[in-house]
Amino acid sequence: MGAINNFLEILSGAQLTWFKKQSMARQAAIAAQWQGSGKTPEDVIEDNGGPSPEGGREGIPEV
Repeated sequence: MGAINNFLEILSGAQLTWFKKQSMARQAAIAAQWQGSGKTPEDVIEDNGGPSPEGGREGIPEV
């Protein structure tokens, strides 16, 4: 659950709401896609059918 918690700390707004509505298995799979991918969390959310981030891409770290 560490990856999920890290993801939850970074996301905000519509992306956070969307992520929380996913099943725990789906949350884990999405968080796992982010780790080591070089993508930002917002990109991973969008890749999985989630909303675009509010306020643009600034301030969301890559991993």
